[in-house]
Amino acid sequence: MYGYLNFARLLLVVVIISGCTEFRAPIDPESMQLPEVPSGNEELELISFLQALHDAVIQNPIEAEARGRLAMAYDVNGFSERAITVYGQAASLARDEFNWPYFQALLVARINNDYARGLELLGNAIEIDDSYVPAWLSRGAWLRELDRMKEARAAYERATELGAGAPAAVGIAHLYLNNGEFEQAKDLLESLVETAPDPRIDAL
Repeated sequence: MYGYLNFARLLLVVVIISGCTEFRAPIDPESMQLPEVPSGNEELELISFLQALHDAVIQNPIEAEARGRLAMAYDVNGFSERAITVYGQAASLARDEFNWPYFQALLVARINNDYARGLELLGNAIEIDDSYVPAWLSRGAWLRELDRMKEARAAYERATELGAGAPAAVGIAHLYLNNGEFEQAKDLLESLVETAPDPRIDAL
């Protein structure tokens, strides 16, 4: 109990300090509880590695970078739900860090097929840095999945402005196809093949 109360006080200090420049909602200590390190049939070396990262977070409960490292380790080793949780915690502690909401958004969309939630998290990342091309391409793809074609077109056009090239053009071609505008899609793809030959574009 003492450790929990001490952790809550530390979080309150962070909120007070950050509030000197802008208002931020208090962090709920319950939401910062770490998921348990996996066990069972996993390799002992991997479990030891994850446990070390987990313990580093316990030792530095208000350090977003430590949580981010743990989340990435969960992510690349296939523990997606744990990664989603810990990415969210890191994002709560570092409101100006692009990576944590961005990586969380990618997992939420890919693992849970929750494109609406993914877009919400992606929006948080884009507010921090709106110049990262893959974020706009993901936004366009997820909006297309939700049949929000006008917004998807705007996302692909923003990606184009940032130099996305062929991936953004292919996204726009998909929008034409979804709308039954086959001639427009064909013309766009044919002009694209002339400058960026790719069998996947030919197939489309």
